[in-house]
Amino acid sequence: MKQSLSLTVAVPFTLMLIAVLQQSVLAQTWDGPNFKEFAGVNQGSPTNALNSILGWDRIGFDFGSAETANGTWSSSYVSGYQNNEASYVGQGVDCLPFLGFMASWAGPDIWGPASQETYWTNYVTQSVADLHANPYDQNYFQIWNEAYPSPSGYSTATPGATFWHSTFDNYMNDIHIPAANIIHGAGCKVVWGGWPGGEVGPNDFITMMKHYNAWSSIDVVDLHYFHWEDLNTIRNGAIAAGYPNLGYWQTENGFTTDPLYIPTEYPQALYWGLTSGVWNAQNQFKYFYFANWAPDDSTAYGYLCCLWNGSNLNFHGLILQNLAGLLGGGTLAALPGVTGTSVSSSSYITGYQVGTAKDIIAVGLCSADYDAHTSTTLTIPVPISQIVKAERVDLDGSNVVNITSSLSANGSNTNLAVSTRDAAGSNAQVWNSAVAGADCALFYVRLTFTTSSLSTPFTYYGNNTAIPGTVNFVNYDAGGSGIGYFAVGNYGTANGYRSDGVNISGCSDNTGNGYCEGYNSPGQWLRYTVNVAAAGTYKVGFRVANGTALTGCIDLMDIHGTNLTGAVSVAPTGGWQTWTTLYTTATLPAGTDTLILYESSIDTNLNWMSFTPPPPADVSSQVTVTRGGFRYNFATKLYGQSVTLTNTGTAAITVPISLVLTNLSANATLADASGTTSAVLPAGRPYINAAPLAAGASETVPLEFTDSNIELGVTYTTQILAGLGTR
Repeated sequence: MKQSLSLTVAVPFTLMLIAVLQQSVLAQTWDGPNFKEFAGVNQGSPTNALNSILGWDRIGFDFGSAETANGTWSSSYVSGYQNNEASYVGQGVDCLPFLGFMASWAGPDIWGPASQETYWTNYVTQSVADLHANPYDQNYFQIWNEAYPSPSGYSTATPGATFWHSTFDNYMNDIHIPAANIIHGAGCKVVWGGWPGGEVGPNDFITMMKHYNAWSSIDVVDLHYFHWEDLNTIRNGAIAAGYPNLGYWQTENGFTTDPLYIPTEYPQALYWGLTSGVWNAQNQFKYFYFANWAPDDSTAYGYLCCLWNGSNLNFHGLILQNLAGLLGGGTLAALPGVTGTSVSSSSYITGYQVGTAKDIIAVGLCSADYDAHTSTTLTIPVPISQIVKAERVDLDGSNVVNITSSLSANGSNTNLAVSTRDAAGSNAQVWNSAVAGADCALFYVRLTFTTSSLSTPFTYYGNNTAIPGTVNFVNYDAGGSGIGYFAVGNYGTANGYRSDGVNISGCSDNTGNGYCEGYNSPGQWLRYTVNVAAAGTYKVGFRVANGTALTGCIDLMDIHGTNLTGAVSVAPTGGWQTWTTLYTTATLPAGTDTLILYESSIDTNLNWMSFTPPPPADVSSQVTVTRGGFRYNFATKLYGQSVTLTNTGTAAITVPISLVLTNLSANATLADASGTTSAVLPAGRPYINAAPLAAGASETVPLEFTDSNIELGVTYTTQILAGLGTR
């Protein structure tokens, strides 16, 4: 039955008010574009380890499985889908259901219209009601999949079409328009069903929408297997038709064995989204990779085309994960004006601002440029005074090279010479060296900045800020997002402890304060202001749990971006409350310091980090002890003695030292100038602290003793220890 397009729906005032309030809240809470909002996948699952970097999953809501006969709904199928939606929400992932295809009982061909139109419209109505209801709150629905018109016209069946076997007139009038009316009537948004690349072009879409006067029937233009330039073509057509605010998604892209697909397409698409005005509101721009998983079997359908081969990420998954880590951690904005020497128009250079702490530059070289040039010099529109560190990062993040020394000032700009070649034998070298055709060989430059927001001290939270000591991860600095922390989403279950946006949960590990930080995404960070008692190299313990099957990664950095610990791998521990302590070292300056815990990988639960001074070293053979004569201090009524410590070695002792008294006579105790007994080592040996000693240098320290019988004399032997362990 032919149906005219009619999108005027009588909506009660209360629903209109709710819609206005929802839009207002979104306008207030959306911080701007970010990578997780952009990146999606097809046919994933709530247990997908990449959900920490993916914001969307596209999964069909199957007509025949949901409604097994006219009016008979499968409660197990619907509730299973809803449970998955709820699990996704808990991970900061939205689910995009596409509605179709026809149930076998509803029509003669599951790839065609229903025998009675009410079969289809009843299914759409009930599906939207079930999935839009609280707590699932699904707002976007996609109609069908990859219907397209015949070259012979809209009233002719499309020959060879996989998913639509009738005429395009039938599709628009019997499928798309009725479903769009229902979805809009429920206050939800319509995603076009995927205009398939290779079958039709972007101008065909514009012509089709004009023919049916159908621009108002959709909220999101959706293409499959096109390129960002094609999105731009359609957007220009939509603007000319009076629809400037549509969203632009590709809900299927990829599905190729080419490892350079993501490096060639994604950075350029992101840059277009950030500079074209498309991504000026939440959920306006997205790419969904197809598909998530294929068996680890070279004969299986989809092998090497998806993100996973069995339980292992393949090159697509590794490259996407690295890109998410680089561009995650803050609101995205374009960094225009980056140029490079020896880069032709067939190559590309795109720059991105990620929050206020870093910029990322993607350098994609066509085969001719890659083959001809082993290096390029970038000109970056940022003063060199703002850059703390420059690093070259390869395709999967396996090789990161510090190239800060290659920075040079160029007026208000900065030049950076960087190699176009990857480490020999690395994955990136293998992938990039095969560049051909329209592909680009890619590497990244990461710039870390000094910023006023990160260099200014802020109030710390809690009392565990003294080093040596233990710092609970949930006691990050106050100040809010971008100052005390940066987090993606708020998915914790114990946010009553702190409700400012960090993902906090209860913790069964009785070694902490009962709370842990988790639900992490690459690029998140937490900031801690600490007071370091003495400069030195500390033993650092991280109390962690990892319930995934993948190895996570955290880094401890200072305020200038220096990585103090290097990457700390967090292997699976067997559960989210199965805790272990990982140890490494970090060298810290004395006094007030700022530490940044950077989460560079998948979910990891974090309880606390501890700082312990290393055991002291015995340097008695390097330091001579010269004792002066005893004297009586009438003010303190104590007997004293001056002792001179001399470094007779050729090397400086760069850490504080301690003079330890061993075998002190029983009639005496070591005291400070006030007469208070000094600190005592675990073995009962008193000591007094002294400063580091340069080679050949001396220092005199005063000793004073309480003595019940000085006539017996004070006797002792000495030991000199270096380090923080005696303090």
